[in-house]
Order: sequence, then C-alpha cells, then structure tokens
Amino acid sequence: MQKMIWEPSKQDSLGLENYFNKNRQNYMWETRVDATIFSTAEKNTALKIKQMLENSNTEVQIKEALNLSDFVKVITTNGIFEISNPALPQNFKPTKGISKIYPPISNNNTKTEQYNVVMVKDILVSSFKDLEGIRGKVMSDYQNYLEKQWMKELRKKYTVKVNKKALK
Repeated sequence: MQKMIWEPSKQDSLGLENYFNKNRQNYMWETRVDATIFSTAEKNTALKIKQMLENSNTEVQIKEALNLSDFVKVITTNGIFEISNPALPQNFKPTKGISKIYPPISNNNTKTEQYNVVMVKDILVSSFKDLEGIRGKVMSDYQNYLEKQWMKELRKKYTVKVNKKALK
C-alpha cells in the first residue's frame, strides 16, 4: 500500500489535479454567509442588540454598551459560514441584513442557552472549492480511488481461493 498507493499519490501532482477536475462536483461550497453572530443568554439583551443593529451601531459599539467591565453579556463570532454550520442558529434563513432573534433550542440532540441575532453582510452562492484549500481531502479521496483501481487489477490478475477447511 505504501509503495503502490500512498507515496506515488503524494508525488503525482498532475494525477491529483486531473482527479480533482474530474470530480469537482464532489468539492463544492454550500450557500455561505459572511456574517457576525451575536449571542447572549438574555432575551432583553437580544432585543437591545437587534435594536442597536437597526440603528446602525457597530459590533464594537454594541459590545461596549452592553458588556459590563466584569460581566460579558454579548459574544460575537465573525466569519464566512456554510448554512449547515452549527455556529449558525437552527432553522437560520440566509437573508442579507439583520435576522430575527433566534431563541435557545432544546431537543433530544441539542440544547443551547443563548439567543442569537445574525447580521448578514453578504450571501455567497454555492460554488466550486479551490484545490489548494482542500488538498488534504482531495489527496485522501485520490488515494482511495487508486487503492480501488489497484484492487481491481489484483482481482483480475489473481484468483482468490478460500480454504474452507482452515476456516472451520
């Protein structure tokens, strides 16, 4: 395996690139949002966050106004998130602008203690990922592909006989 699959696949950048190009549909971004997620444990604070965002307050202004010197009421998370990212509230609807207030959830699998308001700056539609950003994943898939091809060749070349007496 080391000699036939792993080492050659690391050296074969052209083969990796060809594999990637033939299988691009397997390497796509979901719809994503460029957003700031505001999280708080109190409903009243969530209402204040939403109101301050509607009044064009910045993230820094909101945190300065609502976080006390020794008590943090608001936590923010910035980034580009795929819609399925668990950092986003459950049942999140990607709409540019200020979201509704998402309440804490509690079900068999998940429980949160926070209210969330999401400020969506931009919506990024589904698109192909770049090879450089996912080289490790593609390399793993390429190695699995090479292994399957090698196993097919071995099965054609050699017959497998099972010694049933030895199995008993």
